[in-house]
Formats: sequence, C-alpha cells, structure tokens
Amino acid sequence: MCENDFAGDPDSFFLQKPSDKNVQALTDCQLMTISYDNMQKLLQEIPRGKEITAAIDHYVTMKMLFQRTFLLNLDATIRYQEFIREYAHILQRIPLSYIANFLGITQQSLSRLRKQMPVAPKRDVKKPQ
Repeated sequence: MCENDFAGDPDSFFLQKPSDKNVQALTDCQLMTISYDNMQKLLQEIPRGKEITAAIDHYVTMKMLFQRTFLLNLDATIRYQEFIREYAHILQRIPLSYIANFLGITQQSLSRLRKQMPVAPKRDVKKPQ
C-alpha cells in the first residue's frame, strides 16, 4: 500500500478473528487503527457511515484480489512491468530485495529482468504530491 491508502483484512476485521495476513512498513509512516467496537460506534454517529465503510471494504478487497491475481497468474516479466506501472512512485524508496520478494522472485532474477527491459525504470521517481 502507498500513502493515504487503506490496508487491512476485511474478513478478519468484520468476523473479529485473527488475520492470517502480515503487514510490514518499509518506510516511516503514520498508522491509524480502529477497533471493531469503536467502528460500530462511529457508524452509529455518521449518517452515511455504513455506505462509506462498504466502499472502503470493497476497495481493500479489490486491491487484495488484484494482487492475488497479479502474483499468481502472470509471469515474472509482466509482474515486474505491472509493479512499475502500479507502484512507480515507491521504486526508489524501498530496497530491490523487497520488490523481488513481493514479486515472488530472487533478487538475482529481478536484476536480470531490469537489465532485459528496453528502458530500465529509473529509481529516482519523485514522490506523489
């Protein structure tokens, strides 16, 4: 996930069961959390709260499904190209070893992919405004 994005496990949150997902911050960040009980109280107070929560839940679920499809169904070259397209703004901020791990390949394979690409992606991409 990137700046101002939502991360979470909707299944774990709404069913109030432990998650089988792990999250690791690779850069300094500010993390905001909310308990299930506090979320329920907030939903009672905000007129469109349930609608907003449903939209966030849908967004998070779709991102998770995209990543699952992305990682399971595409070859390494296409995964890396899609990673660049989707996450270009974070390329310079995280070590290549994490990118390789995310893509499910070794760092050596990632280095080969980067060399084979017609124009190697720049790692000096500016942060989004």
